Amino acid sequence: MANAADLRTLHAIGITTNDALGPPSTVLGRVSFAVDPISEPDGVGGTVVQIGTNDEDDPGMDYEGSVRVVWAFDVFNDVLGSSSLDTHIDAADHADITVHQHGQESSQGQFISVLASNDEICITHVAAKMPDSDGGSTWTWTGDIGATCGQAWEYGMVQKGHTESGDLYYPRCVWMDTDEGRDIDVDPVPITNRQMKIDIFAYGGETGAHSQDYYCGATIFSWLHADPIEERPSQGYCCPACLTCKENQVKRSLSADETQPLRRPRSRNQRSAERLIVNSRPQQSAIALCNSPTSRGSDFASTDEGLFCDMETKTLYPICSAETTEPCFDLEARHPYLREAGKVRRRLAASRKYNKISHWD
Repeated sequence: MANAADLRTLHAIGITTNDALGPPSTVLGRVSFAVDPISEPDGVGGTVVQIGTNDEDDPGMDYEGSVRVVWAFDVFNDVLGSSSLDTHIDAADHADITVHQHGQESSQGQFISVLASNDEICITHVAAKMPDSDGGSTWTWTGDIGATCGQAWEYGMVQKGHTESGDLYYPRCVWMDTDEGRDIDVDPVPITNRQMKIDIFAYGGETGAHSQDYYCGATIFSWLHADPIEERPSQGYCCPACLTCKENQVKRSLSADETQPLRRPRSRNQRSAERLIVNSRPQQSAIALCNSPTSRGSDFASTDEGLFCDMETKTLYPICSAETTEPCFDLEARHPYLREAGKVRRRLAASRKYNKISHWD
């Protein structure tokens, strides 16, 4: 029998049963999400917020980062308190951050505001453990929500539960920092935000399915708002006692698809450009990655689809086979590369050298 330290508890997005209903699309459905046990409040506090990061713990990559501060607000959108400053989180790890609710330790933080620092971070999930008589309910927001709602995203390496159909679930991560993404792309479409305010109660199945506007409207993504964001999200859970809960709300942030034109190809940072991800997971599509104007990250080869995405130009190529007659990506070569059409294996000018190849199975 596993001891307590070995156990991982399954929590759904938003509720504490095994299932939760997310946005009704092929991107988010009903999932069971594995949340590492969240610690008890440190010192004076009430709500404890767990923030998780993406990818393998590799010093050569940059998925670790820092959170400047976390705020919590009650059901009336009144401030409960804030955390200590500057929490660093390693890649493929998490941190449990206590919100110091002086004199209000028993109040639940419905709205969670996360502020990034200048040490960029890619967040896979935000889970909040509430103080209550049952020992603490946990509610969870995932990076898939941010990605669906137009934020800068990458595929996740870390498996965190299962979908309704039983497939393994790998949440995407969303990038946050305070310099408009300049550490993620040299010249990005400016969608990388410095903070977000989440109605954590909105992401559950207790009230049935909702539209994408509802789920996107239950989180404010912001670069320009004051710290913290004072408004409450335009959508989300509204408690029966909160008679003014529809007041002082902001219109949901439009997705990048609605607000941002496609721009010239972006130069990436060196670490991202020199890495190749070879992926066999059917859940993580090279087509979806390449077609998204808000996806970020390293070049990506899907062996399940037989396709390669050049993430700098957002161009799809087939993975080379004996029957390929067009330009393709030679994954079988000692040093994988883009090659020209035809039998002569000439390297395309767009090809690049990879210093690191990661295999995601």
